Amino acid sequence: MRISFHSLHSELLKSHNTLSKTKSLHALVIATGLAGNSFFATRILRFYVINGHLVFARQDLVSWNSILSGFANRGFWHKCLESFSKMQTLGIKPDGYTMVGLLTCFSDPNLLDVGRGVHALCLKHGLDASMHVRSALVSMYCRCNALSFAVQEFSEFSDPDLITWSSIIAGCSQLGECRHSLFFFSEMIKAAKIPDPVVIATVLAASAQLAMIQSGKEIHAYVFRHKLDSQVMVASALLDLYSKSGFFNLAVNVFEMMGERNTVTYNSMIMGLGLNGLPHKATELFKQMLENGLKPDESTFSALLSGYCHGGLVAEGRELFKRMEHKFGIIPETEHYVYMVRLLGVVGHLEEAYNLILAMPALPDSAIWGALLLGCSLHGNSHLLKIIADHLFETKPDKTAYRVMVSNIYAADGRWHDVENLRDTMIEGMPQKVPGSSLLCT
Repeated sequence: MRISFHSLHSELLKSHNTLSKTKSLHALVIATGLAGNSFFATRILRFYVINGHLVFARQDLVSWNSILSGFANRGFWHKCLESFSKMQTLGIKPDGYTMVGLLTCFSDPNLLDVGRGVHALCLKHGLDASMHVRSALVSMYCRCNALSFAVQEFSEFSDPDLITWSSIIAGCSQLGECRHSLFFFSEMIKAAKIPDPVVIATVLAASAQLAMIQSGKEIHAYVFRHKLDSQVMVASALLDLYSKSGFFNLAVNVFEMMGERNTVTYNSMIMGLGLNGLPHKATELFKQMLENGLKPDESTFSALLSGYCHGGLVAEGRELFKRMEHKFGIIPETEHYVYMVRLLGVVGHLEEAYNLILAMPALPDSAIWGALLLGCSLHGNSHLLKIIADHLFETKPDKTAYRVMVSNIYAADGRWHDVENLRDTMIEGMPQKVPGSSLLCT
């Protein structure tokens, strides 16, 4: 009997299916390889549970695991926990895949205690020895901003596999602990494990963030020896590293030697050209990218606008900002507005920048107002200062740098009374030192 995906979908949506019909559909789901699909699994289990056929519901652990994974992948941690609780009510014993699905749904520091509770369940059911469960635990702790727990869990591995090494390296990088990321990568190499392109790209990004060109070059040498430099992901990370570290000639060499290039690669090179004061060449590369049939994305326009800011190319910036939506169908995001406001502000078109902010479909944030404040500071313009200051002090009341910039503009304009008032509020907001105490003696 042949049945299509859509026919099976329609049959499972019917509310009057009998037990016999549902069992037949269940068999078809398994036979067609759709048992891992959360929709099919949910519909079948729902029928069994609602109609009291708990024996069949208990038998299908694969479907339950599929449901948990489906909810976890969509970020529905509440539903994931509810489904797990229902499993326990039915007396279904979880396996390693159950726990991995459950652990995947925790990605918020506020859910750390819940995640630790699931860890305790892993210990209770004797599932903590499983490699994929431990990897999921390491990832969960990193996502929940609990690096010490992640490292502790990782340290209990006698021989971590590639997935586990990837989990700790990526987790450290995501938490901004780039030195830890590089350390674990070094340990991974010492353990004779071969990293995949994702791990390589992660540690190259960590090197770029730390501006550690030497470690980046060593990783590049490793990449070259193991013939990983043809990987687009790795090459893009190398471009980013060399561009941000002041070795743009090396970035050019990497780009020219690449056999395959995609949008991400072009974005990295365009950003590098802009950062190194070559916005016109960035525009040329953008044209080449289009000629090669590649479609630009949001990051492409961020890279170009960033370069135009460095070069003060106002006309090019205006034109590109219009083309984003009208020609390429990409709606400008906050980052694009920040670049445009900064570009207009740097060259003194402050009223135009302000009108652009007012025309934004979304509420401007502190980054937008801060970009306009920078323009006012550069050109000593106090006309828009009151409006900008009100917005900034409301959204970022503790940002001292903004207050200093406003104070300097007031001073340049001779408004000493405003300077005094502003500095008084700054002093009031600062923590007061307790007389007679010392941090060194506590």
